[in-house]
Amino acid sequence: MAPDTFRRWDIQAATVGTVSVPVDKGADPARFRVSTDRDRPLPFTVKGDMLRFFSGAPGTVHVRDGERETMYSLTLPDVGETAWKAPSTVAHGLPRITGQAASVANIWPWLAILGGLGLLIEWILYGRGSIAGLPGAKAVAQWTDIVAANAENNNITTLLVHPTDVTYKLTAEQRLLEAYRHKPIWIGSVTRYGLFARARAAVRATPFACDDHIEIRLNQPRAKLPQGLTLAMEFGPRWNAVSVRDSDGADVPFTTSSRADRRMLILKP
Repeated sequence: MAPDTFRRWDIQAATVGTVSVPVDKGADPARFRVSTDRDRPLPFTVKGDMLRFFSGAPGTVHVRDGERETMYSLTLPDVGETAWKAPSTVAHGLPRITGQAASVANIWPWLAILGGLGLLIEWILYGRGSIAGLPGAKAVAQWTDIVAANAENNNITTLLVHPTDVTYKLTAEQRLLEAYRHKPIWIGSVTRYGLFARARAAVRATPFACDDHIEIRLNQPRAKLPQGLTLAMEFGPRWNAVSVRDSDGADVPFTTSSRADRRMLILKP
């Protein structure tokens, strides 16, 4: 008996292009096969409960699903027999521009004047007074408090200066930098901090204790350790000596800075 005796057939008609075939929801794409009359396979996708394939030429396409087969007879769309003409009552051409529309198009000078007034008001309220020193000093004091609070929480402070008036804003930024120039705070660009953060994220530290000595081993060689990398240790009465080694077993020099509740090991790779 022929293998196709119990195969179920279905014939559909469609136009060339993308054809959608309904299938069982969640069906495995491996159970389907789409091919032409010459048994040339066609690409297809299965998403949800729909199988889609594309055929750019007229002909017959076979979609096989186990014992079921659907044949799609694809044809080109017929050319229209008559040409549609618009009724004579339909308006033609572009409408005339009324006087009201022309006046609306000329409001840009007034908008430009309002924008200039806004800049003047900003300079009067912030620019002129800040040059005298009081608002600039107040801004520096506020930013100083913010930097100190972020440092206590081991966070960074990002200062963004909008260039609407560079006179007093640039002066305030310079005062803030001068206030922290001789303090143990790193100042740099966001790009440099991003490079440091990426290198720091790759470092892992594992402590090993022996009697009164603790050794910290890093998973990176000394050459790949970022400048300024700092390890924080809690104070303990047992640890009289501390050493740091890289992944090759080489010593990593460091300096020590003590805080109220911890010891900071500032590595010098």
